[in-house]
Amino acid sequence: MQEVPTDPTWETVLRGTPFEGVPLQNITLQQVIDGTSRANQLSSHATITQTNHQLIMQLPKEMQQKTVTGSLLFYSADNAQKDKNIALQVDDKGAQIIDSKSFMPGNYTAKIRWETNGEQYYSEVPVTIH
Repeated sequence: MQEVPTDPTWETVLRGTPFEGVPLQNITLQQVIDGTSRANQLSSHATITQTNHQLIMQLPKEMQQKTVTGSLLFYSADNAQKDKNIALQVDDKGAQIIDSKSFMPGNYTAKIRWETNGEQYYSEVPVTIH
């Protein structure tokens, strides 16, 4: 699992957003709105399931066989130390397996930001890690 580096200068300003670690001047609320709208137009939503010590993140089928870049923020509303920001590294089926052993148990909101073919997408998925 490759963690996305964050710039502590912006950490407080962007904590809990899909753009945590990205310089503020590069972000607009419109990007989040447009990304959410695009994701909602796909045939299904991104999902995250837990099996034993693995989290399986699955993007919608339209993302299969495509080059996808982005990040996945597991945001914990009650404890910033539980947050994890992971680079997206999906396979050709649009899935990524994440080792859940490095997570503290609890409730998270997975904030998924991805891009393919010049289009940006954004989705949030509630996740409970055991």
